Amino acid sequence: MTATAPVGFAAGLAHFGDRTALVGPGGAVAYRELDARVAAVADRLGPVRRLVLLAARNDVDTVVAYLAALRGGHPVLLADASQVDGLAAVYDPDVVVDGDLRERRPGTAHELHPELALLLSTSGTTGSPKLVRLSADALRANADAIAEYLGIRPTDRAITSLPLHYCYGLSVLNSNLSAARASCSPTSPLWTPSSGRP
Repeated sequence: MTATAPVGFAAGLAHFGDRTALVGPGGAVAYRELDARVAAVADRLGPVRRLVLLAARNDVDTVVAYLAALRGGHPVLLADASQVDGLAAVYDPDVVVDGDLRERRPGTAHELHPELALLLSTSGTTGSPKLVRLSADALRANADAIAEYLGIRPTDRAITSLPLHYCYGLSVLNSNLSAARASCSPTSPLWTPSSGRP
């Protein structure tokens, strides 16, 4: 099955040129550079829809891989890095991104629903964790609604201190990359433990 239409905020990043998209320990990443990095990873993922298991860290590389998969129409199973081996054993993803991109097969072993864009794990507090399925339309609608309600402006900068594999942490990223195209700081801590203060 070929890739479906990408989620809106994952496409057309270069349109915003040299404006800051992300800020990390290595400095600022402009939208044009982010677009080039996303395009390179999307090319590696290819045109055949594949299940991508992504070890979510609050860093620029995770954001690049996430946006590349969405751009290519590849469903993403977003997980805490400590869960990757267990989830890979159960769900047999076609690609695993955990620091590097590892293709487990050239195509896909799955019949992926055409609307599936994202799989997020529940906490498992009432039993074993379950995966929640989200469509591209749901991701787009959620990001747009949050951006509109909060009045996010292009001059705003969000701090993504919550893990990206949490729905709230991911919604901060998605809503800021949505229509407003504000920048996010995926690895900017509010304080360091050694300083003892915010």
